[in-house]
Amino acid sequence: MIRWKRHALRLATVLTVAACAAVAVTAPASADPPPGSCDVKGFYEETTQPAEVSPALTHVVTIQVSAGTTGERTTTLTRVRTVSTTISGSVEISAAAGALFAKVGVKVGFSVQTTKSTTDTESTTMKWNFNVPGYYAVYKGARVVQGMAKKWGCVGAVRSPWVLYGTVPYQTYSNIEEGVVTCADTFPVGSLRDLARRQLAC
Repeated sequence: MIRWKRHALRLATVLTVAACAAVAVTAPASADPPPGSCDVKGFYEETTQPAEVSPALTHVVTIQVSAGTTGERTTTLTRVRTVSTTISGSVEISAAAGALFAKVGVKVGFSVQTTKSTTDTESTTMKWNFNVPGYYAVYKGARVVQGMAKKWGCVGAVRSPWVLYGTVPYQTYSNIEEGVVTCADTFPVGSLRDLARRQLAC
């Protein structure tokens, strides 16, 4: 009787180990692999979805140039929108957030701001030479990039694991674009130039 119980116990142990091994093999891989070594106290962000890119006019003015009034002139643009680099609603950009924005730039295919930045620092005056009478829109703007990032935390202790704090929103923007458009111009839909042309209500 004792030998039978020992045999049954060994058999149960083998079956349990086999079952655990089967679970280990068939279990899906983690959707959130550890983002590198957790050995420095601080935070780390990584993008979790394709970034959304949209044009944004930040400064604009419309000008009617009549015959006899052509030539060089300095115009003052009106600020119509402010765009800033932010993460989780904060304009304070850490080194980790700066690294995140650098990766975002690679993902969208153009340079974006990676430090604390705002379009409000742009000059509101522009100098242009209007040689032909017409209705013009003088503008400044940028491509706004928005998305979500995973926020990981590290206490910096030896062999401490990364802790996922959740996802946070981020925003950055491209280099500033400036120009002049008229009603006669035709531009790709969704471009900054097309957005500026719409200000003319042609």
